[in-house]
Amino acid sequence: SVAWAIDGTIILYGVILAAACVGSIAVVATDRPQKTWSLTFTASPQHALSFAFLSIVAAVVVLFGCVTLAKMFMADVYARTALAAYTEQNHDRVMTLFQKAVYLNHNEGRYYTLVAQYGLDRATQETQKPQDRQNRDVIATAVTSAAGAARMGGDLMPNDVLAHEVKGLVLENSGGYVQGAASEALAAYQRAGALEPHNPQLDIAMGRMYLTQAQAMTGEDARQERTQIVENAKKVFLAARDKTTFSYGTDTASLFAPAHYYLATVDEALGNMDDAIAAMRMA
Repeated sequence: SVAWAIDGTIILYGVILAAACVGSIAVVATDRPQKTWSLTFTASPQHALSFAFLSIVAAVVVLFGCVTLAKMFMADVYARTALAAYTEQNHDRVMTLFQKAVYLNHNEGRYYTLVAQYGLDRATQETQKPQDRQNRDVIATAVTSAAGAARMGGDLMPNDVLAHEVKGLVLENSGGYVQGAASEALAAYQRAGALEPHNPQLDIAMGRMYLTQAQAMTGEDARQERTQIVENAKKVFLAARDKTTFSYGTDTASLFAPAHYYLATVDEALGNMDDAIAAMRMA
């Protein structure tokens, strides 16, 4: 438990087993006088039925717990085997093994996050092929399944930074296959940023999604709203820059080039060309 993150159910059963072990040691200890305790309901027939019922309930609970732990263990085995199959590029086997893991333990959000990461990577590999060799059906299936898994992972782990970051990344790179992906990706990044407020990479991700929204707005009627969205992007890029700017005596050092690069991008969009040039030089 100290060396590795484990599930709460395993902790519970570990405490029960530890208590049983301590009790056994106390009973069989030979360095002190033996003491024996006995509990019987034979002297009270009116309680015998209640005792039998409680015994059956206890046996069922123990059996159910053992089955649950066995299913959780096998689900982890399938997930680990799926990751090994992925390194071998055996895509059919990867999905089969992940499906078995999810079937055995559908409440484990990390499985869905892994499936989402795998689906996005699978789609990326396919799009990197020459255009005449790309399989659009494979790309669409991989992206949509990755988006669904990412959403499920975020729902099951609402306070997990990685789950929301993966959700945002998958939806950001959905390539138009998922409706409303841009706004949903922004919300996912915002949730991850709230959970990990000192991470400048999440600010950069939020700013990218603001820029994506602004680029989708065309026409003179949307000019004011587009400018406001670009200003929102600039705010989060400034936040990323400030989080990575440190003072050394009378000097300051800004250590995060992407923040300056994207600041140059938004300043250019806002018409602040001198600021854009200065930011790009810093980048």
